[in-house]
Amino acid sequence: MHYSRPARALVRGLAAPLALGGLFGGLAAGVGPAAVASAAASAAACQVQGSPPPVSPPRDSQLHGVAVISSCDAWAVGLNDSQILTEHFDGSAWKVIPGPKDLAGNLLGVSAVSTSSVYAVGTLLKNNAQLPLILHWDGQAWTPQGIPGLTQNGFLRSVTAVSATDVWAAGDAFVPGTNRSEPLILHFDGSAWTRRPALPVGRPTNDIRTWAVSATSSHDAWVVGTVLNFFRQDQDLPFILHWNGSGWTRSGLPILGETGLPALTKGADLLGVAARTPDDAWAVGSAGPEPGQTLILHWNGLIWVPVPSPSPGGLAGDDFLRSVTATSPSSAVAVGQFTTPTGTRGLLLRWDGTRWHQAPIASSATFTTLLAVDADSPGDDWAVGFTENVGSPDKVFAVHGF
Repeated sequence: MHYSRPARALVRGLAAPLALGGLFGGLAAGVGPAAVASAAASAAACQVQGSPPPVSPPRDSQLHGVAVISSCDAWAVGLNDSQILTEHFDGSAWKVIPGPKDLAGNLLGVSAVSTSSVYAVGTLLKNNAQLPLILHWDGQAWTPQGIPGLTQNGFLRSVTAVSATDVWAAGDAFVPGTNRSEPLILHFDGSAWTRRPALPVGRPTNDIRTWAVSATSSHDAWVVGTVLNFFRQDQDLPFILHWNGSGWTRSGLPILGETGLPALTKGADLLGVAARTPDDAWAVGSAGPEPGQTLILHWNGLIWVPVPSPSPGGLAGDDFLRSVTATSPSSAVAVGQFTTPTGTRGLLLRWDGTRWHQAPIASSATFTTLLAVDADSPGDDWAVGFTENVGSPDKVFAVHGF
């Protein structure tokens, strides 16, 4: 299966219920401050040369999330056909790490507190139901974690770990008796997961997708998503929510279009978010009538500001950004996909403190998509996704150090 569809249709593929063959979705929201603090001491131990390829099982396999703890320690998660897939990078090679036995589903995001505490989220397929899934790595094995009181079917698409007592997960829960979803936002305080209901977004009849979450502390977290309009895709509305320590508030979005940037108010999707400090965060996605263009917003502590970004597909393509990470004011990376007349190409953009510019990606496949990116320091970045050639199964894909 390939994804040469336009970005707007692709987002709807991400929004659809997960089939056993697997449509992808999700984001790895960055590694928590505890992991970043320990990374500096260990980074010198491993000097990765090139981009060691992840292990690609023989069936359709895709990577949807990545968490970088140090140059010697990274995780990537996704699916292998209908089974969850977790891979670990030890500084020299990627290795498949078995998850709980016979766990059918899809992992969509991963984040780390430390080497011995990693969280992965997604959806579990069980008895024709799709259940939100949380796994925890304790340094030895992956173990499912319960979500008390949650009986709705749904997805968890993103996770971010600030500390051992401050972890967020976000996704969607199906509204009982309907074909639509509402935001599902969970918080872990070190003892249990609890639901933190979001403010109402859209109308009661709208279908809501919550794509990503990122946090810097117990009183600073961001969630981005889309209010979908299935009758008029150009009427999709993005939203941003902020957690201030006691509740969620709706964050205002800029109205674009007057500065040569794509219109944001309608027909837009915000798919990824990365918060580095309370006054430095990025949100990425796609905007404008089909074909779309890349969309990047920056939070400066007061307002969200649009920032120009390359859209190499031009008017002939339909470009989008799926994930973003930032390690300093002058170093951030965003990844996604752009369309060409002959296929799709992975899109990798780097922020140098002044502007976003495109970085090359070495892939000879007809279709290449990057779905997640993370870094522990400038230059020590991993971006993951998958490739496909017509008639061949999907293969996991990763690039490093761009």
